[in-house]
Amino acid sequence: LAEILTQNGFVIGRNQLFQLLREEKYLSSFNHSLNVPMTQMVKRGLFRITHNLTRDGRGYSQTWVTPKGQKHIINKALRGKFDDTYQKVMVSTL
Repeated sequence: LAEILTQNGFVIGRNQLFQLLREEKYLSSFNHSLNVPMTQMVKRGLFRITHNLTRDGRGYSQTWVTPKGQKHIINKALRGKFDDTYQKVMVSTL
């Protein structure tokens, strides 16, 4: 998603996008390493979570941005709705 945004003129890296989505309450800010979407964002169909097992039987989860979520986030970014948060994220990651 960060790559698609950058191709469309909203230059942002993967980790900066995670931080922006946490600031905008799309992802939980409880644990930065998990990047778990907020429940209401999953209910709106913007994200999907899959649960899998490794070969040694340990469980893990993956968060996916759905096509609907991609469209929503891209449109919001390109319309300037994230501009204040974007500036804050970019300054904090310098």
